[in-house]
Amino acid sequence: SVTNIATLTAPPSAAPGSVMQVTIASTSVSISWTAPGYLQLNGVLLGYSIQYSTNGNTTTVNETGAATTRTITGLTFATSYSIVVAAISTGGIGVYSSPPITAATLQDDPPAPSVSSSSTPTSLTLNVTVPSGRYFIDSYCVIFRRLTISGVSSLQAAVTICSKNPTVVYSGSEEDAQYAVVAFVNNTAQARSPNSSVTNIATLTAPPDAPSPPSTSAVGRFSFVVSWTQLTLEQQNGMLSGYTIQLVTIADGRV
Repeated sequence: SVTNIATLTAPPSAAPGSVMQVTIASTSVSISWTAPGYLQLNGVLLGYSIQYSTNGNTTTVNETGAATTRTITGLTFATSYSIVVAAISTGGIGVYSSPPITAATLQDDPPAPSVSSSSTPTSLTLNVTVPSGRYFIDSYCVIFRRLTISGVSSLQAAVTICSKNPTVVYSGSEEDAQYAVVAFVNNTAQARSPNSSVTNIATLTAPPDAPSPPSTSAVGRFSFVVSWTQLTLEQQNGMLSGYTIQLVTIADGRV
């Protein structure tokens, strides 16, 4: 008996052309392309297959209809992707475009950091904190400005110190001095954040120098007088409030 049989429709024989990146952001990329010629579709155009790959992992998404643009979302920031496009007709999925285009997603600009501080008589330490986000921090920077009673010192230029570490130390500060500081960060794409709010911080006053070795007099059974030389104003390093005397008992009972 007679059997009727039909050959299948072939998939598109040509890949879409002029595949290109249109726009790119930290988690998405938009691409466009041109359709294969009518005779190369080998059937009715149903849409397009888009494959994007990174680190050996490939994901496929389909665009239904005749549109020749697609925004791929849900990508990882600061990552390079290879992208190819193929036409889909009633005959199946055709040839993918070659060579693939490469699109690298961006980083977001980092926000203004916050700072906490500590000080010694000769150094200022700033801890710079940035919220987590779609960026990689490359450097943490702090601007130090010496203050006077009337405002910013005209005798000293601002000092900017940058570090790969979020702890930034300024060791050239003056004792018992006021400083205004602001911080900012740079991501690895060298995008700078806004400045933090201004923080005022003061170096500490150094403790007094040691008095001269003390001497004793009027030694009795239960008491004696201890004397020493008064510190000069320069040795006091601030307003002198008193002295501390430590008595250490020697092993045989003497003091």
